[in-house]
Amino acid sequence: MKIKKSVLITVFIAIVLTLIGIGSVNAGTLTSGESYSYYANRHRNGAFVPYVNGDPEPLVFHVNDLIGTSIDAGVNTNAAASGNAALTTISNYETLAKVAYYWGVEQGYASDFDNNNYKFLVRANQYAVNAQSTTTAMHNDNWSSEDIARVQSMVETASNVTVPSTFTAYRGVPNDDTQNFIVWETTSFTAKKEYNCDSPSGFNNSIVKNGDTIIYDITWNHGGQSTTIIIKDVLSQGLTYVEGSANIGDPTVTKNTDGTTTLTWTTTNQSGTLTYSVKVEASNPCSMGINKVQNNASITVDNNTYQLEKLENPLPSKCYAPQPNDGYNGQKVKIGDDIKYQITLTNVKNEVVTATVIDIISKGLTYNRDAVVSAGQITNIATPEEDSKKNTKLQFTITLPARSTVVLSYSAKVNNNAAVKVLNNANVRYDNDRSVTLNQLENPIYTSSNSVTPTTQDDTQNNTQTDTSSKTIPAPDTGSNVLVLGIASGLALVGVGGYFIYKKIKKS
Repeated sequence: MKIKKSVLITVFIAIVLTLIGIGSVNAGTLTSGESYSYYANRHRNGAFVPYVNGDPEPLVFHVNDLIGTSIDAGVNTNAAASGNAALTTISNYETLAKVAYYWGVEQGYASDFDNNNYKFLVRANQYAVNAQSTTTAMHNDNWSSEDIARVQSMVETASNVTVPSTFTAYRGVPNDDTQNFIVWETTSFTAKKEYNCDSPSGFNNSIVKNGDTIIYDITWNHGGQSTTIIIKDVLSQGLTYVEGSANIGDPTVTKNTDGTTTLTWTTTNQSGTLTYSVKVEASNPCSMGINKVQNNASITVDNNTYQLEKLENPLPSKCYAPQPNDGYNGQKVKIGDDIKYQITLTNVKNEVVTATVIDIISKGLTYNRDAVVSAGQITNIATPEEDSKKNTKLQFTITLPARSTVVLSYSAKVNNNAAVKVLNNANVRYDNDRSVTLNQLENPIYTSSNSVTPTTQDDTQNNTQTDTSSKTIPAPDTGSNVLVLGIASGLALVGVGGYFIYKKIKKS
């Protein structure tokens, strides 16, 4: 049986998410990042059974009252293990968590030792982490093609499952570098964070721009005795809370030194939904050094803090490329100069996104046909189109890899049609989402009336000014010339008139 491309992509994304440490939506009782004691043994009605169907019987890992499986295929499991391991929560969006939940809990494989289902659960968990090494290990252990296909099908089926917030999975990394493992639990407390269905922008991690409003929902259900519940949300730079928008009252707002903002609500409601709004305030993302906005929410109840899913939105930006660059940061330019631009595109999703960039460069600019991207790929560049006003439309189609930032760089030359200033206007669309207009960039053109003498790029960097009289052609000052000519003519007439008067007086 062939492995479907979608399964491989899902497995790859799960590995990437593991490496970069994506935040969890889980509400577990263990503290992520802490070290816990663990041990591993084999279950078969309490007896040691060295082999099941030709391969070693898999270990069962224990942390407190939680159980789980190995996630490292091909590691020697002939002896039981014990020690300490650092545990971190696994996002319920990861395929590994989906497999553990659906087959371990829903289908009951985690306790079905006698029927060998646990063995398939182990392999499915390992396959979710590394498909290639697990397939190799199964072949080495003489698994049949039917059993290997069953494991692959298990992972594919689980990848489409939605894991409830009552399920929490932890990745265990032993201190002695033995095989890694996964354990899990279910709890009575549930919590989740998501975009409000009526959010005017940003829904489903779509792109946003300066001035947009995003509405969030945080839903929780404690189900226990009355207690104080603390809800916190840390807004990244570029997001501000909209005063009066929360349905349970305004939070305490704390401005942090790193540019983030912490919102804190305290409630005794054992269940409910907090709805509130934030505004995108990023008039110049380039100078702010940001390419997305995000938040990190958590709920603390009964001295346990549960991290909710982080919500992120791309914030495309357009700016001048770094120096050396004629016209950098809006400086004046002259005919023949090259202005270099950059458009930054971030993909926060766990899948490939296609971005369409439409850029209009004004009369006075000629595209240099030099577009490149820092990552991903430009899959299409449309033929530049010039309208009746000599504005040129450029269109680029770019693939953005999952969870990546791509910089599109290109330049335009100032041509003989340049008059007072040249402009650059662009908009961006991701897949079938809305189109977002980016900030306009403009550069004045040197004219004879400019009070500032043009400088070369090197002069600008050295803060010196050079004699550039050979680079500009001053227009004649016609008003002064007429004045001088009028005065000279008047003096000539006075002289001639005085001469004739003198001759007449002498004659008489």
